[in-house]
Order: sequence, then structure tokens, then C-alpha cells
Amino acid sequence: IWKTCYLVIKRLIQVQNNDKLFGPVGNSLLHKEGVECEELIKKFLNQHKVQYIPESQQRILGYDKTPDFLLSVPIVVHFADTDGSLENSISSLSLDNKNTTNTNSKDMVICWIESKCMFGDRDTVAKHYQDQFEPYYQRYGPGLIIYFRGFVDEVDLSFSNTDSMKMIDCLPKSVTQHSCYFETPQMGFYGQVVDGTTYY
Repeated sequence: IWKTCYLVIKRLIQVQNNDKLFGPVGNSLLHKEGVECEELIKKFLNQHKVQYIPESQQRILGYDKTPDFLLSVPIVVHFADTDGSLENSISSLSLDNKNTTNTNSKDMVICWIESKCMFGDRDTVAKHYQDQFEPYYQRYGPGLIIYFRGFVDEVDLSFSNTDSMKMIDCLPKSVTQHSCYFETPQMGFYGQVVDGTTYY
């Protein structure tokens, strides 16, 4: 009987490991990809000197709803007129990138950014909207959602008709910061040490 139990357990473990979508290996890979996409946004914000409160610090401060990046000061984002992708998002972070492609979408003021390293089908986006996006908008104002694996067209049309949120599938082309950012002494980014002071 012990041999039978061992074989059953071994088989169950094999089945779990072969499940690339819902198994532990698949979940680990999805989590890793999610962290990498958040790192892309973090580098983009730091490159443009945009101050933000990360999700982990929001939880420490007691926020009940925590987008991945809550901006300290709202910014204007400008969208490229080319199709986006995860690969384009990675290449756009090059400091030597001097591309000045014109935008064909209306610029937008945002207060937060949410990262999703997945494809946004209708049911998935509807659940995210109810559980996350709408509460974010009610608390913090308009925001940007990045589905790095793309999303269905009908969802895009629904979001594009409002000024509350916008869905894209790659990083924005550039940002413009409010004049107050340049007129007041800068605190530094979250966790950055400036003149011996760590900012949070």
C-alpha cells in the first residue's frame, strides 16, 4: 500500500509540474514575468524623474487600495503612434533612444499606473475593473493600465472613450511633469539617498 501511495503522490507532483498555467511552476513563471514588467515601469519612471509611492510602501502607510505605482504628483503621458509590445517597451528604455515619433492619441493626465503582464480578455479586464481599476479611480483620479501581452479591441474602445483610465500594451512614449516639480526643491525618489537622507 505504501508503494501505491508513493506512486500516486509522484504522479500528482508530475501533473502539477506539467501544468504550465495553474501549476506551481507556471505560477512561479507568471510571478517572475510580472516582477520584470513592474521593473520596466520603475525604470521608465526613474528615467523621467517621476516620483511615486510603490505598492509595498502604500500598504505600510495603510492604503486600502494599492496600485503598482501611485504618483506623488500627476503627470501628462504621451502615447506613441506605433503598435506596442513588451519588446518595444524594453527597447524604449535605452538612454540613447532619441526617437521623437509624433503621437496620435490624446495626451492624458494620470495619477497612478497598474502593470499587468498578461493578455486582457473581456472577462479578465471586467474583473480587474471591478476589483482594482474603478476603486483606484475613485480614490486617486485617472490612471494608466498596461497589459503587456495586449488586450481585445472591444475593451480598448470602451476605455478610450473616457478620461478616467486608459489601457495600453507598452510603455508611453514620454511624460510631461507639472511645473511645480521644477519650481520646488525635489525630495528624491522613494528609497533614494540624497545628501545622507533616505526618502520614503
